[in-house]
Amino acid sequence: ALDCPDIDEFYAQVHEATGQLMNARNFYIVLIDPVTECLRFVYHQDEYDEAPDGDIPLDEFEGTLTMKVLKSAQPLLVTPETWQQMVERGEVRTVGALGVDWLGVPLQHNGKVIGMMAVQSYDESLRYTEEDRDLLSFASQLVVTALLRLQDKERLQKEVEVQTMRLRIQAAEIEKDQLIQESLYRISELTAQLLPMERFYAQVHNIIGQLLYARNFYIALLDESGKRLEFVYYSDETLQESHQSYKSRKIGKGLTEYVLRTGKQLLANREKLEEMLSAGDFETPDGRIKAWSWLGVPLRRSDGSVFGAMVVQSYSPEISYQNEEADILQFVSNHVTTAIERRKAAEQEQRYHRMLERQVRLRTAELEEEIRQRKAMEQQLQHLAMHDNLTGLPNRSLLIHQIEAAISRRNRQPGYKFAVLFLDLDRFKIINDSLGHRAGDLLLKHVAEVLKKATREHDTVARLGGDEFVILAEQLHDANDVVDIASRITELLSQPVKLEKHPTFVNTSIGIAFSDDRYQSAEDMLRDADN
Repeated sequence: ALDCPDIDEFYAQVHEATGQLMNARNFYIVLIDPVTECLRFVYHQDEYDEAPDGDIPLDEFEGTLTMKVLKSAQPLLVTPETWQQMVERGEVRTVGALGVDWLGVPLQHNGKVIGMMAVQSYDESLRYTEEDRDLLSFASQLVVTALLRLQDKERLQKEVEVQTMRLRIQAAEIEKDQLIQESLYRISELTAQLLPMERFYAQVHNIIGQLLYARNFYIALLDESGKRLEFVYYSDETLQESHQSYKSRKIGKGLTEYVLRTGKQLLANREKLEEMLSAGDFETPDGRIKAWSWLGVPLRRSDGSVFGAMVVQSYSPEISYQNEEADILQFVSNHVTTAIERRKAAEQEQRYHRMLERQVRLRTAELEEEIRQRKAMEQQLQHLAMHDNLTGLPNRSLLIHQIEAAISRRNRQPGYKFAVLFLDLDRFKIINDSLGHRAGDLLLKHVAEVLKKATREHDTVARLGGDEFVILAEQLHDANDVVDIASRITELLSQPVKLEKHPTFVNTSIGIAFSDDRYQSAEDMLRDADN
């Protein structure tokens, strides 16, 4: 479970390991999905039969040897003789190729059957015995433990990936919200400064250009008579003049007048513009349409009357506006309206600006707090991914990183000394089997605390899995430092520990690998320390 990169590789390794115990040329593993109540052949190797695909309802396998093991929760060894007897009694039916011997054992967790695994022989010379049945039953317990740990590991990894992606998306959204808030804040500042209107319009154009495509942008206002349209600011890539091009015209039937007449924003692509032109909703001087995408929003006074429009447009089919840009421009237009009316109510506008400034700062503070919380969550997920769930010690991945760093430091500083201590608990399996997994977990936690007490502040204590622990001892003066650590460990572990009210003694085997020029990888040091 620790070495396999994924669960499919784990099943293949289980098959290979089973083949070292008995004839397992034909081997399969079945798991039960408790939600759908279906069977799934998660692994299948057979000389004659193909593995069934997908999820299979339990009732479709009724009467098979597989279902007999799943229902009875007992191992089953079937020979040709016992097979014939079960057929005559109507207990089973044939599914797939008929072999010589068949041996299946249940996979159980907390007293509940979660699946089964089976081997089958088609050769009269390769038969199974009761000893094989007992051996496969014992192996199934280890398979369940390893399988559950690997499934937990994959679930954690997927959760970390999902949370990381979610945090990245949220961070991007927060960054975008901050940009909008910052832009609105800048517009609010411009409004409060009472700049000359020409300069104000140019800076508004610059701010809008940071939020959406605004290379072609203009602001048009009705004059006091309401009969003429004045383009107080105009920037267009088709004109030789840049930025300010003040023109006016009588109210006609253009797209700008359509926005003024309806009092609603207009978002239209080339197809919609052509439909509107054909329907007579607006007119152009030459009867042609230049824009591929056009977005205009009305400017309203506080009493709701429309007195102008703000427009952006694209002359390229590759650039088109969406509802999001329409919402932004509509929101910005409100601030432009405020700036224009401010000439008539400067004092009132200052109070409005102070209120808006407080709102922007409050929202910015909230966004910063959300970022801080999400960063803390991401750090927590990273910590879980690099530490053992049971003991809280660094796991294999983090340990490998630490050892590689120590090797790199020694390559830079030849006098730098460190060592790797590999520890195996001598009686852990006996304790785990006799007192149960809970006692085993308590023992592992106890050993982890002992190792932390026995080591120095700059040493690293890690758990590789099972009863295997590793200590990376750094900043050594000589070998006696490591001997002192090993002695402290031995002394502390010699004290009895109560597990499930039973005093228990535990010993450990310690292998040591000292830093040396021949070690250029953490795996090599771990291998030698383990040997």
